[in-house]
Amino acid sequence: DGIRDSVASRGLGDVYKRQEYGIDPNKIIIASHSSGTTIMATCLARLVNKKFTPNILGAIFISGTYDLLPVSLTFRQKVMKITQEEVLECSAIRNLMEPLPPVLVCCGDETDEMKRQQHEFAEKVNFRGDAELIIFPLNHFALGMELYEEDSKMWNFITKLCQ
Repeated sequence: DGIRDSVASRGLGDVYKRQEYGIDPNKIIIASHSSGTTIMATCLARLVNKKFTPNILGAIFISGTYDLLPVSLTFRQKVMKITQEEVLECSAIRNLMEPLPPVLVCCGDETDEMKRQQHEFAEKVNFRGDAELIIFPLNHFALGMELYEEDSKMWNFITKLCQ
């Protein structure tokens, strides 16, 4: 179905082949932040819909935009020039048809719209799967660094999935 799916498929396929780096292809956990979350959440939803997610144990999505419609209605549209079709294709929340693997949705001190999207995405994933929303008292950029703290809720989510 076009570039978006083939790039995601190739990217995940490449991860499965990287055993020489110590990657266990049976224990893949996706983690992404900000714009990366916007892309990865959509790719994961679309790949799950196509039944192409073998061995993905879960995902940590940090401060992503899950619905591009509100963004397309702002001044950013002049730069993005995103079509209505692309809004539908590239919005994770509009592609949730099949249950996702367990998801940890992380939100920091964000705008009201970003907070709304984090809550709504976690709620929609929970409708058919398992999602947890955690609000951190950190700004958007500091929140990404929380992933590297061994005693953090993000790290605990990872270790729980790997057991």
